[in-house]
Amino acid sequence: MYNGFTSTFDDELNAAFADFKSSGITDLVVDLRYNSGGNIETSNDLASMITGQFQGELFSTQVYNENFDDVERFFNNKISSGATINSLNLNRVYVLTTGSTASASELLISSLMPYIEVIQIGTSTTGKFQGSTTLYDSPDFSRNNVNIGHRYALQPLILKSVNANGFTDYIDGLSPDVEQQEDYFNLGTLGDPEEPLLQTAINQINGGRPFIPSPEQDFISIGESKMNNLNYQRMYVEEIK
Repeated sequence: MYNGFTSTFDDELNAAFADFKSSGITDLVVDLRYNSGGNIETSNDLASMITGQFQGELFSTQVYNENFDDVERFFNNKISSGATINSLNLNRVYVLTTGSTASASELLISSLMPYIEVIQIGTSTTGKFQGSTTLYDSPDFSRNNVNIGHRYALQPLILKSVNANGFTDYIDGLSPDVEQQEDYFNLGTLGDPEEPLLQTAINQINGGRPFIPSPEQDFISIGESKMNNLNYQRMYVEEIK
């Protein structure tokens, strides 16, 4: 389960994949149901951990307006700290999603789709393919020599992500291959093999047996715990070059 693409935890994420690699796993379920986004570079790194056999191939293109050249990102073998990525070389991955799955999470899914089989389980994602950067009140808009009298910054949307097949503009979100709602009357325990979404994934791995039916549920979403977080539904680059 991965709840936010934050470069602070890149080393821990890479260490987890080292454990997966040493264990010789053959199937991976990535739970992004509550992951509302984060750092583009970390999404790129996670894709390279899942795969590894596509080093140097196009991960995604950051498309800007006419004032900036587009930027291409490629599958790589190093994380931001310089450590070598622990890659699993998988040809298939299972991803759990809900309406709270957004931005850098959707980037991971869409950017893997041209290369491996991505089996999306759950409900449709948010539909946010745009990225931003943070502009501070300083001579070069970075945090260097920032005006300490101002406690604000701007986070304009400056790009949209396009995968290697030219796929973008998924305003209605990414639709699941296997639809499975969370059961709000019986959410289960995260990580428990009998929790509805995870059990659906395990059933697919074990031959696609019928998954747990969900009761009809009629809810109106008015908010969620992350909505006041600065990283809420963000996909961002850390600097403009």
